[in-house]
Amino acid sequence: MADIGHVRVLMKDEAVPEHDNPQWLEHFPDPEDRPARHAVVQPLRGKMLIQLKMISIRKGAG
Repeated sequence: MADIGHVRVLMKDEAVPEHDNPQWLEHFPDPEDRPARHAVVQPLRGKMLIQLKMISIRKGAG
């Protein structure tokens, strides 16, 4: 989790953040040390309500 630099949240509707935010704050409690997060409302396949795309950088790689 410490290596995550950006999270893209795809949501079926705008009600999803109220369910997502408690988890977000649990995993990233420090507001000065959170990955960037971008949320987009769009249709999702099947019964999916939310989809996350995370980009991380492995420290010390290369």
